[in-house]
Amino acid sequence: MVLILGPALAAPLGTAFTYQGQLKQAGIPVNATADFEFALWDAEIDGSDINDAIVVNDVEVVNGLFTVELDFETDIYSSAALWMELKVRSPAGGGDFTTLVPRQRLTPAPLALALPGLQTRENPTSPNIIAGWSDNRVTIGVAGAVVGGGGAPLISGNPRPNLVTDNYGIVAGGSGNRAGDNSGTPDDANHATVSGGYANLASASVSTVGGGWYNRATGDRATIPGGWNNLANKRAATVGGGRDNQATGTSSTVPGGHGNYAVGDYSFAAGWKARANHNGAFVWADSLNTEFESTAADQFLIRASGGVGIGTPSPGEQLTVNGVVESLTGGFKFPDGSIQTTAGGGGVSPWQTSGVDVYYDAGSVGIGTASPQDRLEVSGGMLTLDSGPEGSLAGIRIRENDDMRWTLLYRTWQDDDLEVFDEVRGQSAMTFKSGTGKVGIGTTSPGETLTVAGTIESTTGGFKFPDGTVQATADTGANLLLPYEDSVLSDDPAFKITNTGNGHGLYGASGGGST
Repeated sequence: MVLILGPALAAPLGTAFTYQGQLKQAGIPVNATADFEFALWDAEIDGSDINDAIVVNDVEVVNGLFTVELDFETDIYSSAALWMELKVRSPAGGGDFTTLVPRQRLTPAPLALALPGLQTRENPTSPNIIAGWSDNRVTIGVAGAVVGGGGAPLISGNPRPNLVTDNYGIVAGGSGNRAGDNSGTPDDANHATVSGGYANLASASVSTVGGGWYNRATGDRATIPGGWNNLANKRAATVGGGRDNQATGTSSTVPGGHGNYAVGDYSFAAGWKARANHNGAFVWADSLNTEFESTAADQFLIRASGGVGIGTPSPGEQLTVNGVVESLTGGFKFPDGSIQTTAGGGGVSPWQTSGVDVYYDAGSVGIGTASPQDRLEVSGGMLTLDSGPEGSLAGIRIRENDDMRWTLLYRTWQDDDLEVFDEVRGQSAMTFKSGTGKVGIGTTSPGETLTVAGTIESTTGGFKFPDGTVQATADTGANLLLPYEDSVLSDDPAFKITNTGNGHGLYGASGGGST
């Protein structure tokens, strides 16, 4: 049996089209019923079939003419050439199919050539548009989808088409990108968008990937503008960019950086290896390349090895504030666990060292006492003044007003003497000579236990001598009993008391005396 096909006429209606042909046997038009099988191939001879064959049975053939409607229900219409292979058996219902040759090439209408590489796919609601590489696809049954272009036959040895699997999804370009979850249900991940880049995935409703590489926005309304290997897999989660970042909590945010995880709901992680593991946690980590993690909900954590500056670009400590630090409630907590809620009073201890509290009460400071009676009171211990570096002084300055100043200094740079120094006159008032037990008044070089540069005055009582006697007046007419050898009471050589051996005498300038 010889069959001859006449010219075909295609009229698009959605993805289906009408096919008309002429069937002859031995040159005579057929008048009978026939079964037909249609298949699409990618080459005129040999090649591969690209879809399941369509079988249409019991077709009326009148004077050799027949008409069928075909819908291959697959993404076949692209810029790639296609050939249709037809098989027939007549009468219908019996015998084997005969393959007709040659295969028929599907040719475009002339106006379709104005937009090479662009397809439109009709549906009851909104047509799909597919551009770019011939393997770019919109899943059957999806409406309002757009593949703007891109796609690549091979990247790293693998084909990388762009794909939209859910309604109103968009892949604008790039390669290997997908909008939709590809679950087979076209309306459970609507309005997903991938703007471009490579191997990016927006697989949840209203999720967005702006570009970059291997980014995955898999939560509803999740957003990743770009970067590399980022993940946003919860509702309204956002990764701004960077590398290997994950926003896996609802409404969580990673603005960028490297290796940051915002795990808790409404959490925030930034920097390098910040871990906001709890709800409402804010974690920022510096460049130390070690994990810095939240330990409880609603924490605000900062690791800044260079210090945190508020009002200053040059912090000298972990926290430096250029201005007043204010506590509206609660007060300030110190390393020992104590809390100070006011600047003074109330017996509240702001500091503690070795178990001794330091108090500030109504302008007075108490060390070891909560009720200091003076400006400074030390109870149960000693007050030590450390001079610090060599050449410096440690002491106590007593100043009544600007015209009367006294300073008690521990002179580390001069034999460790303790000196009362008159700052107004610029001279020593009293010196306690270190290592000798001697005291100088008016002199810094006492030669005896007590050396006075000047007059010694007794206003009442007089002077008591080693033998227990007391002299209340300067008696120049009587002997003074002195048990010691020559003793000088004055620098004046005219007045000298000396020990004569067996007796004692008072001598004047002439050397005479009485016993």
